[in-house]
Amino acid sequence: MEKKSGNTELIWLVACLVSVHACMTSMRVSTSLWVLNQGYGEWVMGLLLSCYSFGPLLLALYVGRMVDRYGFHLPVVISVGAGFTSAMLAVLFRYIEVLFVSALLMGVAISIGEIAIQNRAGKLAAQGRDLKSVFGWIALSTAMSNTLSPVLMGFTIDNLGYGQAFMLAGLLPIVAWFGSRRIARVDAPAQSTKGAGGALELLKIKPLRRLLLINFSLAAGWDVHTFAVPVIGHERLYSASTIGMILGACSVGAMAARAMMARFSEGLDEDRALRMVMLVTMTTLVVYPLLPVPWAMMIGSALLGFSIGAVQPLVLSALHKSAPPGMYGQALGLRMVATSGATAGMPMLFGAVAAASAAAMPMWMMAGVVAMVAVVLR
Repeated sequence: MEKKSGNTELIWLVACLVSVHACMTSMRVSTSLWVLNQGYGEWVMGLLLSCYSFGPLLLALYVGRMVDRYGFHLPVVISVGAGFTSAMLAVLFRYIEVLFVSALLMGVAISIGEIAIQNRAGKLAAQGRDLKSVFGWIALSTAMSNTLSPVLMGFTIDNLGYGQAFMLAGLLPIVAWFGSRRIARVDAPAQSTKGAGGALELLKIKPLRRLLLINFSLAAGWDVHTFAVPVIGHERLYSASTIGMILGACSVGAMAARAMMARFSEGLDEDRALRMVMLVTMTTLVVYPLLPVPWAMMIGSALLGFSIGAVQPLVLSALHKSAPPGMYGQALGLRMVATSGATAGMPMLFGAVAAASAAAMPMWMMAGVVAMVAVVLR
């Protein structure tokens, strides 16, 4: 009975994360295409995408402490409210300045929602479940949202327009609110949690520092793909639907990798897997801009998604094992700070590099970054 209850909770946690993450992904895709359609250029698009990461970068440690203190339900309600408000701002006030505010608020929403859901998922280990399997399903949920959202937004924009796309994105968090009501309320841990300094103490743990560096480089690798595909597609006059399908193919690959992790994670050599992930990611980023037609780009996207997507369950599982009792939320917050540090600064850099050289250059630059990280960690 306890295992059945744990399975039901995991299903609802996956549904919550799919809906919250799909809202953010839908807004990123829709606002990126709107900016390009209005003629603002790559550097504005890069700045807008960076705004989605400023909220997590600034607030993730605080959110981690809040989750350690209050548990699951209150943070999820706040996340749902922030996500819905972000999308409605874009529906009602379609100006570039408002979209920047919307992006900042959406970043706050996703930081609170992800940390709360991942923290609750880690507690399922107490019911005898394998951590890598649990986090394989949690990581699969973000891949599902990344797969469906770009395709859905592309078709919605082509057939109904941007306003309807933003409206649809705003309805998605309601599913998370509904799902959270199906998850039992439990008391937050009794342990006292430390402040930001306490969270930064986690950096003294060498394996955790290594994980954060890998996470940083691969998160930036994912973001350069999210940035470059709309720019390359816009240059080649691809439709929004085609661009959405190319972006979705990346998430199909990630979804396949995470499904395999959820099912076959036991006995996996983590170090060997991480080395292989970085090699495949580096190679794909070098070749990808040279792919001449949409179907070839879809294959490249799927391969990139498979390699990068495989790493998240391993990182989340290792964080859970390394974090002291009562500080797992702060460990997740620290990971989000590292990830957001890449995704906040990199799109602006990508936009400047693409504007000054070519759309392919940001991908080649990130291939070099991944290669350097792989060498440092040998």
